[in-house]
Amino acid sequence: MFGILVPDMHIFTHPVCLKHTPPPDPDFAPKRLNVVIEALRAKRFADLEWREAPALAPEKLALAHTPEYVADVMRPIALGEKRFFTSDTVAVSGTAEAALHAAGAVWAATADVMAGKIDKAFCIVGPSGHHAEADTAGGFCFFNNIALAAIAAQKNMGARRVAVVDFDAHHGNGTQSFFWNFEDRLFISLHEETKLSGFAHETGAWDNVVNIPLMKRSDGKVMRQAFAEKAAPKIEAFKPDILFISAGFDMHKDDPLSSLHLETKDYEWLGINLRELADALCNGRLVAVLEGGYNLGVLGDCVAAFVAGIMGLENGKR
Repeated sequence: MFGILVPDMHIFTHPVCLKHTPPPDPDFAPKRLNVVIEALRAKRFADLEWREAPALAPEKLALAHTPEYVADVMRPIALGEKRFFTSDTVAVSGTAEAALHAAGAVWAATADVMAGKIDKAFCIVGPSGHHAEADTAGGFCFFNNIALAAIAAQKNMGARRVAVVDFDAHHGNGTQSFFWNFEDRLFISLHEETKLSGFAHETGAWDNVVNIPLMKRSDGKVMRQAFAEKAAPKIEAFKPDILFISAGFDMHKDDPLSSLHLETKDYEWLGINLRELADALCNGRLVAVLEGGYNLGVLGDCVAAFVAGIMGLENGKR
């Protein structure tokens, strides 16, 4: 398995996602998405196909979220007002519309991948999703975009077994909650160790959860070894029909919200290895979704390296 260009790698996004402008800096969230979009508009990514993501019909959120919680998120907010779900998860007037397009992007990408229209997709969306639980917002997240799409893949799109690999400085507790009790769902998380969740002894009801907490100041060498020894063999044994990636870029050494020491080249390595797993195990079916990453000076390069790895734009594993 070498670096072969994937000509039908698609990007799913929508300008409405820029309307999620939470405090304390309303400009930060849209700037963050624009940094990623600009990085993937570079000449080297000329083969990328761009798709405008549809809004998800609110009733489809019931696959993952309670009706009461959906109604609360969708409740209108006047311009200039805000609603606190938690101290760090704040909705504003544009949040509900943005959240529907974020969920719709991942759902649409998954539908196209499962239908064989495309092989792989990367979704540039906001708000993020991997901390959201069935009836709870948290960690900047409202709807769990990736868990929702994975469940839809099983219930509506013909997938029997679904796997999520979550690499982010912060544990994907929300996604774990949707996978815990299901033998045909695998959840793997590489994250910075925390006293809150994501402990190695949390293994799911069917040994279907693999948490890989990384000690503070862990670098790319540590991450790569952990992935090779703990994550990859589990994915290979599970044999998913589609591979989902919660792609967080806040493990970078310059990110303000973590103490890990990954470098840009480590994200390329992840892209290469996850692409190889998808190609070997599930006919190339892969859907990746933007989660964390908060240093705008390095975020674009990290995402570009990851997507280049998936597309096979680099030779060999650096």
